[in-house]
Amino acid sequence: MSDRPMDSTDGELAAAAGAAAVPSICPANDDDAETEQDAFAGSAEEVAAEETRRTSELFAWADSVLGLNEADLELALEDAVKRFKRKRAVLKRIIKARRSEKAKDEARAKRGRASPDDAKDNVKYYSLDFKVSDRGVFARKLDDNGHPFWEKICTTRIDLEALTRDGRGENWGTYIIITNRDGQKKKLPVPLALIHADKVTDIAGLLASLGVGIIPTRQARQLLVQFLTLDVKGRVTAVPQIGWHCSGGTWLFVLPDDTIVPAGFDGPRPVLQTASLHVQHGLDVRGNIEQWIEQIARPMAGNSNVHLCVGTMFAGPLLKFAHEPPGFFHLWGTSKIAKSLAGAVGQSVWGRPKVPGEADAFGASWTATAVGLERYAVLRSDVGAYLDEIGEGAPKAIRPAVYGLANGSTKLRGTQDITLRPMESFRILGISTGEPTMESYLSAGGEKVPAGLKVRLVDVPAEVQPDSAFETCPREQIEELGKRFYPLTSELYGAVGRAWLQHLVDLGDEKIGALVRQHREEWLKLPAVAAVQAKASVQVHSILNRFALVAAALRMAIEAKLLPWSIDETDRGVAACMARCLTSRNGRLDLTGEVLGATEQIRKILAADLHGRFIHLRIGDDGKLEYANAADANKRDTLGYVKDGRILVEPTAWRGELCAGYDPVKTAQHLKTEGWLIADEAGGKLQRQEKVMRGGDVVTARFYVLEQKMLD
Repeated sequence: MSDRPMDSTDGELAAAAGAAAVPSICPANDDDAETEQDAFAGSAEEVAAEETRRTSELFAWADSVLGLNEADLELALEDAVKRFKRKRAVLKRIIKARRSEKAKDEARAKRGRASPDDAKDNVKYYSLDFKVSDRGVFARKLDDNGHPFWEKICTTRIDLEALTRDGRGENWGTYIIITNRDGQKKKLPVPLALIHADKVTDIAGLLASLGVGIIPTRQARQLLVQFLTLDVKGRVTAVPQIGWHCSGGTWLFVLPDDTIVPAGFDGPRPVLQTASLHVQHGLDVRGNIEQWIEQIARPMAGNSNVHLCVGTMFAGPLLKFAHEPPGFFHLWGTSKIAKSLAGAVGQSVWGRPKVPGEADAFGASWTATAVGLERYAVLRSDVGAYLDEIGEGAPKAIRPAVYGLANGSTKLRGTQDITLRPMESFRILGISTGEPTMESYLSAGGEKVPAGLKVRLVDVPAEVQPDSAFETCPREQIEELGKRFYPLTSELYGAVGRAWLQHLVDLGDEKIGALVRQHREEWLKLPAVAAVQAKASVQVHSILNRFALVAAALRMAIEAKLLPWSIDETDRGVAACMARCLTSRNGRLDLTGEVLGATEQIRKILAADLHGRFIHLRIGDDGKLEYANAADANKRDTLGYVKDGRILVEPTAWRGELCAGYDPVKTAQHLKTEGWLIADEAGGKLQRQEKVMRGGDVVTARFYVLEQKMLD
């Protein structure tokens, strides 16, 4: 018998054994006794010894029959009833209790064998209660007798590297290094706010998706999360978005899974930590630089849309040092012209292109929610973005989304306790694709498209030859082009982007800024570009500067030997995209988008309502002013008059409808300059007096008078 403290099983055994452990020391029938016996004749020690001996014999018998089959057990029970003077039910309870105790002993031994060997398994202790080895994570527990043992709570290794906190000493977390089931290592910051928000199951699920060997019991999950909250000596600065961050005067580039630093840098390296765990980020690497250059980039030479998409991705990290506002290029055109293929080549600079049916891609869809797009932007800051199929998104959602992405910050939101959530910032330069133009799609959905929106997301026609977005591929070969290059972009991606970032951090911020300025200026001096710049409005200048940044990025990447193209080729490619973009302005590069928009809006309203909402007048045979026909006399809700080949617009209609959303005075001044508005030269006013019919009477009133040739 063991001298360990009695547990529940021992108690059950004792109770069963004690039912008749020793024959009664009192006679069953005093009358039959030949002589009177003294109940206290034996010593207490003798009685206890006899009871212990009997109990030991009983337990030894029970152990001996544990392996018997049912028939043999019944025979053994019959003998034991006679031998031990016990009922059959009591003996069965003793057998059951002994079997349970044997199972517990085996489990304890197994746990002891499972505990890692400190000398062999690369063990590291993180406290008295937790240790990690190459065999997993273990928690110290006590058995039923109070003896310590190590229980496995995770089957793969997790090391606690440091505690994280932001520059203000807030938003703490734990920076861990996990080893997945394939032996691969991955670094991951786990926000403590997420741990203490009772997200045990969510955290365990996310870690399991990374290949961590989660043990599927509630206690193991809880102990593992408790392990993640341990204090460690290391400290790391956490940042809320990827991109450029300064550490000790040196600019570093933070990615979701790595921090890229200059050669020889030994200072603190900040890490990305957001409010949630980002186990998927779309910035992965597959293949190497040489494969991407030879199999994808080199065969794509000579195609302007590819230059634009690839150049935009290379330009993302330059946005900060170019001091340019964020924005997008929107490649539009009919389906099946391979505009999305050009986008896929661009995406492969940073990650696996977005294709239907696969997750964790670099690109996203315009169907995303506003919050989803904000989270996407945080993971694309200073890198670049790709948004697919604008025609699938909701016009009411796209308009604020474009402003949000271009303005570079998340919305100001409150919390349940009436406090403000921290705002997050980002810098995004990206590509959008879709069949309609952004302007036509939003307008058809009832959304107004102000000039500022058209500058932030610039429409660029993708078609460069009939039914093709590729100069080097006619429409007959578009399908084969897709079959060749879509699989390649899904096999080779990300390596060239990482190499580009390493090249930039090695250059340093001052050198980057100088090279960007140099190459932008050289591109802007190209004759075709300079001719546009000479007569460009402020808004057109903004569009030109974005194209210039893309051209500069391509030039710098070529000099870094990360692209196989020539500078002359990419200069011409970006200039070709610029020229297609500006065709929508009908050659008027000197005008702001607001003036062009107002003019186009007036044309549309006049074309639609000239006969229905304008009263037509004429000079009768008697030389007097009259209605052109009887219907004109009864028109209601009118905008003005048509007389002598001129359109007379009521001042209220001019301000409230024809120029709604625009400056009515600036619009009138522009139309006067163009020769389409006849002003009151004598009075120096944009309106002039005209005679019209009202209620059958001829009256004189002021109107904005337009030449009808404006509609030609």
